Amino acid sequence: MKRYTTDLLAFAFAAGSLISSAVAAQDALVVQPDTGAFPVGTNQNLSYATGAIRVTGNLTSGLNVSEPTGASPFWSLSIDPIGSTPLAVGCYERTLRFSSQTRPGLDFAFGGSGCSSVFGRYQIRELATNQSGTVTALAVDFAIQCESYGEAVSGKVRFNSTVPTTGGFREPVANSSGSLQFSAAAGAIGGSAPGGVANIALSRQTLRPIRNFEAGPSMDYNGPLPGDPSGFWSLDFAPIEGQVFGVGNYPNATRFPFQAATAPGLDFSYNGSGCNTLVGGFNVSDVSFDSFDQIPTRLLASFDQRCGNAQGPLTSGVIDLTVSMKGPAQLPPADLLMKSSFETGETTSQTLFSPTCQWD
Repeated sequence: MKRYTTDLLAFAFAAGSLISSAVAAQDALVVQPDTGAFPVGTNQNLSYATGAIRVTGNLTSGLNVSEPTGASPFWSLSIDPIGSTPLAVGCYERTLRFSSQTRPGLDFAFGGSGCSSVFGRYQIRELATNQSGTVTALAVDFAIQCESYGEAVSGKVRFNSTVPTTGGFREPVANSSGSLQFSAAAGAIGGSAPGGVANIALSRQTLRPIRNFEAGPSMDYNGPLPGDPSGFWSLDFAPIEGQVFGVGNYPNATRFPFQAATAPGLDFSYNGSGCNTLVGGFNVSDVSFDSFDQIPTRLLASFDQRCGNAQGPLTSGVIDLTVSMKGPAQLPPADLLMKSSFETGETTSQTLFSPTCQWD
C-alpha cells in the first residue's frame, strides 16, 4: 500500500521518555461555515466507524467522498485534478465546480443542498492507495464560496486517516474588506438610515462582488445596517458600451442596466428602495479585477445619484473595497499546467498545484 501524508508522526516527552502520539485512524466530516452560508450554515462535527465513508473514482479522473451507506445527513465532496494529472498530496488552488485542463475541481453538497457554481481551494493532507489503485486512506481540508466570492464554508474530511481534525481550517479564496459611506437627503435612496448617513463595514460574510455583464463591478450586501440588525443594499457601475472600466470620471450616468449605449450605468439601492429612473455620475480613483474570475479586487469610487431627474433628492457615497485573494496572481500557461515540474523543470509557482502549499 502507498501512503503519503504531509504530517510527520508527533512525539511527546512524558516521565523522561519519548512516547509516540500518533492519532488512530478515523472517519469524520467537520465543517465550520460562516453563519448562514450555503450549502450549510451551521457547524458540523460528524464521526463514523473507521473505513465506513464511501470513496469512489480514481486519482486521474477525480474522487467523490460521501457519508456511509444509511447515514444521515447526506453530504458529498468531489475533488478533481487539473486535466489528467493524478491527484497527489499538496494544495490545489483557484478551483471551480468542474475541473478543466487549466483549473482543478472542487464541489461540496450537504443535506440535499448544493451550489450551481463553486469557487474554492483544497489541500490533500493524506492519500493512500492499494496496488489496484483503490483509495485506502484520505485526508482533505477544503474551503468553498458558493455562487460567488461571498460567505464561505470550510471543512475537513477524513477516511481511514491518521491526520487529526483539530487545528485551523483552510482559508477561502477571497476575503472582502472596506466600507461604503454615504449621505442621503430626505426622500433619497439611503434616506431611511438614521440621519441619512451611513458608514458600513464590508466583509466576505456580508458582500458578494462580481464583474457584471457590462464589464463593471457590482456588489450585493446582506448584513447589519445603521439602525437595522439585518438589511441589504446593492451598487452597480458600468462604462459606456464597448469601453474598458477604469480610473476616470463617468458623468451623465443613468440607471444600470437600462442605460443607453452612449451612457455609463449606475444604480444604488438600499434596503428595498431604488430608483425607477435616475441621473448621476461617478468617479473611479482605483480599480483592478482578478485575472481568473474577473471579480473586482480593488475599487475606490465616489458616486452621486438622484432619482428621476436633476432636481431629485441627492445620494452621495464612496465605496472603498479591497478583496484579498489566496493563490497565484494569474493563470499559468496551459502547457505548463498540463506537465509535471519534473517534465518542465519549472518551479511549483507555475501551476495551480503546490506540493508545499506555497500560497498558504
